[in-house]
Amino acid sequence: YRKLINLLLIAVLSMALFNYFYFEAFSRSNLSIAVTLLYTGPLFVAILARIFFKEPLTKRKGLALVFAITGCAFVVGLFPFNEISISLTVVLIGILSGFCYALYSIFSKPLTKRYSALTITTYTFLYTSIFMLLTSDLPKKANLFRFADVWIWSLLLALVATFAAYVLYTTGLKYLEASKASILATIEPIVAVISGVLFLGDQLMGWQVLGIAFVLYSAVLVAGESAKKSKTITRGLDK
Repeated sequence: YRKLINLLLIAVLSMALFNYFYFEAFSRSNLSIAVTLLYTGPLFVAILARIFFKEPLTKRKGLALVFAITGCAFVVGLFPFNEISISLTVVLIGILSGFCYALYSIFSKPLTKRYSALTITTYTFLYTSIFMLLTSDLPKKANLFRFADVWIWSLLLALVATFAAYVLYTTGLKYLEASKASILATIEPIVAVISGVLFLGDQLMGWQVLGIAFVLYSAVLVAGESAKKSKTITRGLDK
C-alpha cells in the first residue's frame, strides 16, 4: 500500500500539479520567467533530500545550484535585459511549479530500489492520466483528434519528450543522489535553445552562451563531486 500511495502522490502532486502551476505561470507572464521559476526545483530537491535521505549539502553542490539556476535565467533570456515587473502571484505560482517538480525526485527515489524506471514511469503516467481525465475538460477537445498531425505531434510529445525523458531521469535517480540528478536535469533549457538554433533558425545570443557555460559548469561540479566520492569509496575498499 505504501508503494501505491507513493505512485499516487507522484501522479497528483508532482505530475498533475506541476504541469498546472507551470502552464499557469506561463500564461500569466512569459516562458522565460516560467522556466526560470521552474528551475528553482533543484534547490527544493537539495533541501528535501537532506531532510528525507540525509544527503549532504556540500559547498560544491551549493555552488552548482547557484550556477545552474543563474545559467537557466541567462539561457531563457530573463537576464540581462528582460526588464519586466513580476507580480507576487506569478512568483508564488512559479515557485509552486518548481516545488511540485522537485517532489518527483523525492517520491520516486525510494521506489527505484525495488522497481525499474519503466515500471515506475508507466504506473505514474497511468494514474496521472486517470486523474487528468477526471479533472480536465479534455473530452470536450476530442474533435481535434480528427486531424493526423495532432496524433503525430501528440504521440511524439507523449513518447519521446515525456515518457522517455522520465524513464531516463528515473533511471538516473537509481544511481545518483536526488539533488545531483535534479541539477544535471537543468540541461533541458540548453537543449531547447540549441534545438531552436539548429531546426527553427533561432539566433543564439552572447548571454545565452554564457548561461549554457554556467549550466555545464554546474554539471561538471556535480560530476566532479561524484567522481571524488567514488574514489574515496574505492580506496576504502582497497584497504
